[in-house]
Amino acid sequence: FIMDPRFGSYWDLEKFTDEQRPHMFAKLVCSPQPVHGLNVGSCASWDFICNPAIGYCKHISFDDNDGTLFAGRIGLGYDSEINKHVVVHITYKEQNLETRYYELQCKMQYVNDEQWRQVDPPPRPVSATPPAFVSGKIYWLVEPNLGPVSATCEIVSFNVKTGEFEVLKGPPCSHDCGQMTILQLQSALCVAYSDQ
Repeated sequence: FIMDPRFGSYWDLEKFTDEQRPHMFAKLVCSPQPVHGLNVGSCASWDFICNPAIGYCKHISFDDNDGTLFAGRIGLGYDSEINKHVVVHITYKEQNLETRYYELQCKMQYVNDEQWRQVDPPPRPVSATPPAFVSGKIYWLVEPNLGPVSATCEIVSFNVKTGEFEVLKGPPCSHDCGQMTILQLQSALCVAYSDQ
């Protein structure tokens, strides 16, 4: 468990007992699966890259951080041609749920580089669900409450080699009463849906 990434506080799951339950942050979001050993996440308005197995943690700073926790704002991938991790940061400059209008901006950088590079934002709005990395692409679920209405779920992918986004048709779904998650399962992209 990542307890507090700012101070490298990690707990082994096997050490938890009924009597010893540590205090956990309520506003902590982490990537569902590691990408070549690293995880990415947000703790309130503080963003980080970490490897809990070795106690590594690095703060990610954005010049456009608006101080809100948006779980889908950071994607982590890996470019196997140059052997570098890629961080993609998506920010809503504007969003209006009544009119469905939105405006995004997007930046990317390689881990351990200091410069962010502006890239064209995705062609559809991304949801607050943490993204997943599968076979050279970072995938986000599309936010169903913004932009054009779609009868099926849509997925936005970012190719870490080309630096380009595309929209994919997802599975049939209902956004009314459940929670959707996107993840990698046995090297395949999957969408999980949990219902009450």
